[in-house]
Amino acid sequence: MNFEQLTTLLNHPKPQARMVAIHTIKLVDEVRALDAISKRVPMEMDKAVEKSLKAVGRDLLKLRNEGFDTITAICEHFNVYSEVLSYADENDFEEINRMVASKTDNRKDDDFNDKVVNTASVMIASRVLGASASLGAMVKPMGASSNLESTQEKLKKMKRRVRPTIPTNTDVSRWVKLLQSSSEDDRVQALVQMNSSNNPNSLQYMAHAYYADKSERVRQTAKRLGRQMYWNVVYHKMEKSGEVKRIMEDFASELGVTLKKDLHQDPRVATGVHQSIDDILKNAQQARKKRGLKR
Repeated sequence: MNFEQLTTLLNHPKPQARMVAIHTIKLVDEVRALDAISKRVPMEMDKAVEKSLKAVGRDLLKLRNEGFDTITAICEHFNVYSEVLSYADENDFEEINRMVASKTDNRKDDDFNDKVVNTASVMIASRVLGASASLGAMVKPMGASSNLESTQEKLKKMKRRVRPTIPTNTDVSRWVKLLQSSSEDDRVQALVQMNSSNNPNSLQYMAHAYYADKSERVRQTAKRLGRQMYWNVVYHKMEKSGEVKRIMEDFASELGVTLKKDLHQDPRVATGVHQSIDDILKNAQQARKKRGLKR
């Protein structure tokens, strides 16, 4: 179940189907659905559905006003921005630190008077690199040895982005039944197995558990694993469409970082858990060949 399917389901003829959509949107905190919810409220005839639409709409609006964005969260979760920052050299890193300090401390830096700095990108870089306060403290005169050491350490810690796991159509009916168990442990296990199946159709059952289960442990497990699954579905689609590459290129451009390799063929990119051992070994061999280390 992806974003388009969720928003389409909001207009399904059956109230029960619309409720499934609302609960799933709440489960995964899909703030992009706010417009669709706003359009649906005036035409909703079912009182229970209308009440849920308004409640979820208020929650999502609060999240968005606090700065939460679905795509940004996904890119941070899968290390998309971290991968871009791993290409930065010491001079790039120094400039990024100065931009972060300028934005977070409201400083006026003459060097940036003629530059158009994307505040969103700077703040994302701030979150990826570390707390704003510590980053501001790192900004020292160019050439200072302590700053150089901090730069090198930060660059070493930049993670490579993780490829999405391919969604499946694995049968989850046995886990749906287990969600009805009187045992809290059984219900948690059902959610874990649904997540492992990577079948997006599981989201509706996770959403129901999050909405209706009396156990806080089960509810929080449903929330965590459901959002994880949904983010992977969206990320997989973004990867296939080329949107991930575009986001990386835009982010790099806004921070002045040069991406030196083809983003879809870079052997440094972390592999997804769905890869077989043979695939991993094959990729490693290809990477050695490219580096001229074939034995």
